This record gives sequence, C-alpha cells and structure tokens, in this order.
Amino acid sequence: MSQFSSNINVISSDASSMNINPSTVNVVEIDQRVEELSPVSCQNDETLPLSGPVSHACCEWIRNTTKQEKLILFCLFLVDFTSQMCLSIMAPFFPQEANNKGVSNFVSGWIFGVFALTQFISSPIFGKLIPVLGSRYLIASGQFFSSGCIVLFGILDYVEPQQEGIFVSLCFVLRIAMAIGCTAASTASFTVTAICFPNSISTVFGVLETATGLGMMLGPALGGFLNEVGGYMLSFAVLGGIMLLTVPLNILCIPANDVRTPRSGTVSLRQILKIPAVLIVSLGVIMAAIVWSILDPTLSVFLSNDFQLNSIMMGLLFLLMSCAYAASAPLWGRLADSLNDSLPLMVGGFALSAVGLMILGPFPVLNLTSELWLVIVSLIVLGASVSLALVPTFDKILEITEKAGFKDDLTVYGIVAGIWGASYALGDFAGPVIGGWLFDVQGFEWTMSYTAAACGTMAILILGLILYERKFQRRGDERDLLCISSDSLSDEAPGVGTGSSETTPLLGAENDRAATGNLTSEMCIISEVLG
Repeated sequence: MSQFSSNINVISSDASSMNINPSTVNVVEIDQRVEELSPVSCQNDETLPLSGPVSHACCEWIRNTTKQEKLILFCLFLVDFTSQMCLSIMAPFFPQEANNKGVSNFVSGWIFGVFALTQFISSPIFGKLIPVLGSRYLIASGQFFSSGCIVLFGILDYVEPQQEGIFVSLCFVLRIAMAIGCTAASTASFTVTAICFPNSISTVFGVLETATGLGMMLGPALGGFLNEVGGYMLSFAVLGGIMLLTVPLNILCIPANDVRTPRSGTVSLRQILKIPAVLIVSLGVIMAAIVWSILDPTLSVFLSNDFQLNSIMMGLLFLLMSCAYAASAPLWGRLADSLNDSLPLMVGGFALSAVGLMILGPFPVLNLTSELWLVIVSLIVLGASVSLALVPTFDKILEITEKAGFKDDLTVYGIVAGIWGASYALGDFAGPVIGGWLFDVQGFEWTMSYTAAACGTMAILILGLILYERKFQRRGDERDLLCISSDSLSDEAPGVGTGSSETTPLLGAENDRAATGNLTSEMCIISEVLG
C-alpha cells in the first residue's frame, strides 16, 4: 500500500516507543490487514460501475444508499426545491401587483434580479462561515430566516398604492434578506453533499438539480394557482409554512459532520481562485447559468410576436425546458461519477447548447424558417444540454483543489461551495441583463447566435484543457499542465500540499491526504497484527 510506505519511518519511530522491533514487522501482512480493516468514509457510498443504461445505474445507486443517507438526501432536496421556489413563485403575478402600485417594469425587474445579485455576493461569505458555524446550523437557520421573509413579503399587499417608495424599499429589503437565507442553506447543502456522499458527488448533485428544476417548474404554477384562489398573500404564506416545517427535519436528519472533520487552517478563497483550472470550470458554471437565464426576458416576447401564443402556451414551453433539465440531471450525475474525467461531458453540454440556441434563433446564416416545432425541439435540447454542462462542475472543482494539494476537509468544501454558488448567481444575474440589452439592440435571432458562439467558445476552451492535460499524462509528467509557484501558497497556507520545490501541481498530482489521514488507523492495525 503506497500510503503505508510513505509513512513507514513515522510508524517505525512510534513502534520503537511501543517496544516493537521494526525489523520483525511483516510488511506484507500489515498491508493486507490495512486493506481489510481500513474504515471507509461513508457507510454505503460506493461508486457503482456503469453497467447498462445510465438510468438503471442511477436507480441502483439510490437502492444501495442507507436509510440515513436517503433522509439526508431528502432534506437537501427540500432545501434546493424551496430555495428555487422563493425565486420563482411570484413570477406570474408580482409584476402586475407592482404595476398596480405604480412601480415601473424596470424597477420590478431589479426586484427580481437583486435576489441573484445577493447570492453572488454572499455565497463566498457563507462558504467561509461553514467551518465556523457548521453546515447543519446554516441550513436550519437559513430556512427559518427565509420562511419569515417570504411570509412578510406577502404582507406587502397591504401597502397603499400611493406609498410606492415604501413598497419598493420593503420589496428590496425582503428580497435581499430572503436571498441571504436561501444562500446560507444552499451553500451549506453543497458541503453536506461532499461530506456524506464523497464517492457520488455528481450523482447527488444531479438529484439536487432535479429539485432546482422542479422548483422552477412548480413555483410559477403553484404561485399562479394560489394567487387566483386566495389572493396575493396565500402563495407566500404556503411557501413560508413549508420552509418552516423543514427546519426541525434538517436538525434531526442532517449530521453534524463539522465536529469530526479536520480543517485546513488558513486556506483562503484567493488561493483556490489562483488555480487556473478552477477559474475555467467556474467560467463554465457562469456560462451555463447565462444560457438558462438569458431566455427569461427574451423568449416570451419572441413567442408572442412570431407565433401569437398566449401566456398558457408560453408557460408550457418554459415548463418543457425545465422538465428536460430536471429529468436528465440525475442521469448526467450518475454518468459523471462513472467516468474518470467529467470534463468531456461539459464539452458535450456546451456544444449541444450551441446547437440548440442556433436552432432556436434560428441562426440567420442557416436560412432556417422559424417554426414552432423547431422551438420545441431546441428547448428540449437546451434543457438537457445545460444540465449536462452544469452537473459535473461542483465535483470537478473539488477534484481540482484536491489534486492541487489542498486538504480534503470542511474548509475547502465550504470555499468551493461558495465559489460555485457565486459563479451560478453571477450568470443568473448577467443573463437577463445581457439578454435584454442584446434583444433591444440586435433582436432575438442574433441574441441567441451570440450566446451560441459563447457556448462554442466555452466548449473549445474546456476541450483545450482536456487535450493539454492528456499531453502531459502521455509524457508521464507528474506536475501536469497548469502550475503555479509553490511559494505563493506554502508561505501562507499550511493546509496546502506542494509538489516539487518549484511548482505546485494543479491537475494530476498525487493526493496524499489518505496517507496522512489513515496513519493512526495503520498503527492500530500494526499493533493487532503483532499481537
């Protein structure tokens, strides 16, 4: 066993203090006992081979999880589902309510957009707070805080129309507060995923993205229905009640992993962002979010002008795209966990997104006539392809940081969760802003064409990363392709491992965390073997 060999000197010195003669140690027998008795980090979280259809492997993984793991997954599912509902539930009726109180469409759009902007700012902050406050505390308190804010948002209906300034101010304050609570819970949920399902992160992430898709689908539908049945306040009261009920469930079911997880000391967000590969994958997260959100201010106008569709038909088309996203996310997650490298999935996701956007426009150079059936096909392709590009990203960033030498612990998990959340929120905020501006200046066809070109560029960038990495692997170079000076990390971060004396490998370096983490277990096994 490689990690035993790396620690033999330390073990030998400790063996001497136990009155054991190291020369009499049977290394082969100890290696066998280490492999037999070494503990695993998760109860039943083994990576299943991808035999047969991806959907079969995904179902097989769910069946093989323990009862506790299913409860944890259910809690995380509810966190992501309700967080997305907070964002989407008021879409069908709030703009009209705001107009009735004298609020312009521009200001109304900013009331929606400030949610994502707040997520972008607060995600890295909560990533740093996770080792201090604990992931379970952040999830429970975030859900509790958001539930109160969403209920208070429903009371704004009682603000008089002539009090436009008070209405707008309260809307911004409550949306910002609501976003802070949702961000605390969702960022911490990423950390729980990494701790409780270390060998199936992409699979779990895919399941949680299904929750996000369901929140996008059911939020507007439920909000519109409840608004018709019981008025403005009922939608917010129901959602707030559901979120409040999840708080005791989260406290009871989510383990306090923070207590038994070592921390990396002074690892900082800036150090991880110095890794070029992390920046590339984070850019992919931003781009995937832009592809999704750029349709919000543009698609409905395009469908209304070109096909004279009513709001119900347009809602069904948006629902179709969300269904494709939610249905495919767990399958892509299982596929990503079965592969040694998930970067090719991102390449395929962005390439298919580019094709879908060019069909949706359609791209003027193709001389295609805009047809409704082409719109339907392109929306299905976009839903599945954005999911394909996005699902492997969180696990990939974790993998890159581990190979860079950062310790695999709660501090790093929190920072990576903050990076991912901030990247997605930035794209979610930038998409409508960029899309609305391009739509006014260039029209729908060229807006989709420019977005398709950005997706193609992203696919080429990630493909270049893959090819360059494999070039170094063929050479047998241990350092891999993207390196920075170890001096920039080692002087400030005792939690960061280094490669050679000159460089720190950012991809492909051997991770020695298992060797250092299992040293105590090896010594106990040695004592058992020697009797």
